[in-house]
Amino acid sequence: MSYEILHQTIMWAMVSVTLLMLYVAIERGIFFGAALREGKALDQYIRSHLADRDLREEILTEFADAQSPQAIALREVIKAGHLPKDDMEYLVQAQYADAAPTIKKRLWILETIATMAPLMGLLGTIFGIVDAFHALSQVGGSSDPAIVSRGIGTALFATAFGIAIALFAFMFHNFYNAKADQVSSQIKRASLRYLAHR
Repeated sequence: MSYEILHQTIMWAMVSVTLLMLYVAIERGIFFGAALREGKALDQYIRSHLADRDLREEILTEFADAQSPQAIALREVIKAGHLPKDDMEYLVQAQYADAAPTIKKRLWILETIATMAPLMGLLGTIFGIVDAFHALSQVGGSSDPAIVSRGIGTALFATAFGIAIALFAFMFHNFYNAKADQVSSQIKRASLRYLAHR
């Protein structure tokens, strides 16, 4: 197997990693957009109906089909309404912990890509430089600057590509971690506000 093929294989692998990163970024963007909108609506509903005696039934009716982690957690807290207040606080903590895997789903992929992409780029660069020197030795040792420059320029593109992928993956990872914290805060806030009404 020639070094050129290895270099091209690494480049195609980085293209695949880029597509995976974009898929995760778009999917998480849709998830967090919908979850935060629903969580905000839930919080506003509780705030505006705190004086209602039938708040429990109103929330269960209004948000019966809601699929956000906030609504699911609050429905579980409401359904366990027979527990003492101290136990309810433990239930809120449990719901918060249960929602974490859904909220942080696939974020590890972005973190892995941010770590792995520069190393893939460096590996592609190494194979590209080795191929450039191999091509130089094939032409009888004459130092043609065009051959060397073209080979090294192509090889360095792999490093630049890997760093660019890592920057975007790191940016998405941090952005969505902040959104995950917002969703988690909404779970606690809505549940505790409801418990204060009890």
